[in-house]
Amino acid sequence: SGTKWLDKNANGKQDYGDTTLKDWTIFIDANNNGKLDTGEASTKTNAMGKYSFDDLQPGSYTICEEQQNGYIQTYPENKSCHSVVLDGSTVNPTVKLMSYDFGNAKAGTIIVKKKFNKWQSPCVSGGESRCGDAQPDYSLFSFSIKNESTHKVVYQGNFDDDGEVSVVVPEGKYTVTEGYSEQYWPSYKDCEDIRISQYSKKYCTITNNRKPAILDIDKQDYSIDGTKDPTIQAAPGKNTFYYIVTIKNKSNFAAQNVEMNDDLPSSLKLVAIEPNDTNWECDAPNGAWGQNIECEYDGDYPANTTTTIKLTVELKDGTKNYVKNYACVD
Repeated sequence: SGTKWLDKNANGKQDYGDTTLKDWTIFIDANNNGKLDTGEASTKTNAMGKYSFDDLQPGSYTICEEQQNGYIQTYPENKSCHSVVLDGSTVNPTVKLMSYDFGNAKAGTIIVKKKFNKWQSPCVSGGESRCGDAQPDYSLFSFSIKNESTHKVVYQGNFDDDGEVSVVVPEGKYTVTEGYSEQYWPSYKDCEDIRISQYSKKYCTITNNRKPAILDIDKQDYSIDGTKDPTIQAAPGKNTFYYIVTIKNKSNFAAQNVEMNDDLPSSLKLVAIEPNDTNWECDAPNGAWGQNIECEYDGDYPANTTTTIKLTVELKDGTKNYVKNYACVD
């Protein structure tokens, strides 16, 4: 037997002023699946919120309540049931004295939705989809809901595969916060000062913006004054030499849409370009003086990765002054 009460402050205790609830279904969960099935014994609470099961045989029983819309169970917590053991040929006198109660608070629902900013989804690279019909792995992202009155976290978990989670919470004021991500910054819409009343539904949307990766570029520079400089690494051919461009991702996450640009001065002409990673795709037609060399990394540039691009160039005959050449990565 036990009592069903309205937990007005959702503290899991029957306080002074908490009233009882009638016409709630209490049942013996014979198969322990958490729901009332055909053939399982059940009863309803009376006008005083009381219920009882009589003439039970010795054994173990699981006593549960049937949930109702607009309420959340606060006792026992986590929507759990009572475990009762009747032993011997007569009812255990200790069991007779115990009351297996249930407490519920009025509740509403917070629906938390997950989005990615346009072209910043894990499924997008270079403005094109890389996942086809697949969705990003929303389950890698977590969030929590905090009651602003009690300053307690009432829910903490990860997003579902579809990026949306519905959470039933007691009446009150709440804030939703996303867990830390090294790769994304969250922005919030309608996620603060969420006021929940019974049966209400409130939406909170978290949109993620991808953090920029930290890229570093290092380029060997050479000076040419019309004579052979011993610091220049010679390649076959008159006035021909090469230099190395080194690109490093210094972040702990992958970079997207990585490009290297080398705008050759009019005194230099590309002879050959040799990336040490086949994912680099370079657009550099040979034969023109002062051309712009563009290389794009196919796919995400991995975290903490260093690659190099070797460029062999020819110096125009008659060049006497120092030649300055700049490369950049973005």
